[in-house]
Amino acid sequence: MQSHVGMNTSVTAFETSVKKFLAKGVDVQITELDIGQDGQKYNSEALKSKYKAFFEMFLANRKTSEKNGISGITLWGTIDERSWIYNNNGTKQHPLLFDGAYTCKPAFYGVLEAAKEAE
Repeated sequence: MQSHVGMNTSVTAFETSVKKFLAKGVDVQITELDIGQDGQKYNSEALKSKYKAFFEMFLANRKTSEKNGISGITLWGTIDERSWIYNNNGTKQHPLLFDGAYTCKPAFYGVLEAAKEAE
């Protein structure tokens, strides 16, 4: 599932789509994941919460030896400044987990928190 999503994207609605694929008996891969601001002012804590919510859902639906599920997640880049939407019509987007200095943003820690909670 190509996953250029935004702050306004419903995790619940996205999960419904994932489950429809899984119900067909196929595995799902999340590809090109980034989270744009949807015209909102960048808020690092809000982005962290959104990444955490998505990864909680991804992990709840992950592939196991007993069932099909999400078998892979690929982010659409490493640093914001190299993102395809970084300078979107003059509006700076911050859709990824690292800033231009390759420093972990709060969103990175949201992903780690989701993984730790899923253990």
